[in-house]
Amino acid sequence: MLRKISTFILLLSWGFAPFSQNPYYVLEVDSAEYAPLEGAQVMDPVLNDMEGGWDDPYFQAMLLMEFPLFGDLCTSLIQDGLGNFMVAPIDDITANLLVPGAYDLADIGLVDKATSEIRWITEGNPGEKIFKLEWWDCGYYEEIIELDSIGPSRYNAQIWLHEATGVIEYRFGVVDIQFELQLPAMPIGLVHSFDGNDAGEFYMLTGDESAPELVELTFNSVFSATLTGSPSLGRIYRFLPNPDQVVESPANQALAIYPNPSSTMIQFNAGPGVKHWMLYDLVGREVDRGACQGQSTLNVRALSSGTYFLNVEGFKSARVMVR
Repeated sequence: MLRKISTFILLLSWGFAPFSQNPYYVLEVDSAEYAPLEGAQVMDPVLNDMEGGWDDPYFQAMLLMEFPLFGDLCTSLIQDGLGNFMVAPIDDITANLLVPGAYDLADIGLVDKATSEIRWITEGNPGEKIFKLEWWDCGYYEEIIELDSIGPSRYNAQIWLHEATGVIEYRFGVVDIQFELQLPAMPIGLVHSFDGNDAGEFYMLTGDESAPELVELTFNSVFSATLTGSPSLGRIYRFLPNPDQVVESPANQALAIYPNPSSTMIQFNAGPGVKHWMLYDLVGREVDRGACQGQSTLNVRALSSGTYFLNVEGFKSARVMVR
C-alpha cells in the first residue's frame, strides 16, 4: 500500500473540487524565526544511498507518543520514496498523509561534499510532548541531475506534532524553488484515509502563501489547489483540530465553554467528582492547571490574546479564545 502512495505527487496535478465547509482542521497562519533542529536523530544515508547521497528515501520515524491524526492514533510516520510527505498508516489499505510539500527532494551530497539531512526528535514530558521532523538543506533531484551540481534551489521545512493539543504545524525555512521542471506551485496540506488510488479526503492550501485558504477536496474535480508561491522564510501553517469535527470517543464528551471568546472569565460544567484540568497555548506549553468539580469558572484575564486548549479529565480538548 505504501508504494501506491508514492503516486500522490502525480495525483495532485489532476485537479480537485471543494465539497465541504467543515474540515477536521482549521488553518491559522503565523510566522516565527526558523530554528534548525539540534540533537535530533538523523536518517541513515547508507540505507538510502545513491552514489554518495540519498534519493527517494525510505525511513520510519517513531513519535514516542500517540498522536491523533484525523482521530486515528499514530505512533510513527513513514516516508516511502518519491516526495517529502509523511505517511501514517491506518490499516493495510488506507493511510493519513502529512504534506508539507510534495517535491522530489534529494541529497546535495550526490554531487557535493556537503550533505542534506532528514532528522527528527521528540521533546517534552509525557502528555506534553512535541514531535519534530525536519528536511534540512535539501536539493531537488531534477536540478541536481540536470546541472550535475547542487544548484541554487533549497528546501528547509519542519513538521511539529503537539501531543497536548493535537495541533499540527508546518514550519518553513528557506524554500527557494528555481528549477523549471518542478511543479509550478507548492502542494501543502493534509490527506485523510487515502487508499493509494482516488479515494480519500484532501485538505489543501490554496491562494497566496501569506493568507491561504484551507479547502476540502475530492477527485471529482476541475482545478488544482496549490499555493501561488513558496512559503516565505519563517512561515508557519498551523492546523487546529476543529471542535465540530472531532471524532467521538466513548470515554470523552464535548466540553461546553461560555462565553467563548472571552477577555475575563469562562465557565464550563465538569460534571460530578473532582477532575483535573490543564490549559495549553498553541505550541503545547502548559500555562495553567488546577482542579474542578461541577459548574466551574476559569479566570483568563492574565492571558495574552489568542487561542488556547483546555483539557479536563473525561472530556475532549476544548478550544478557548481569549481576546
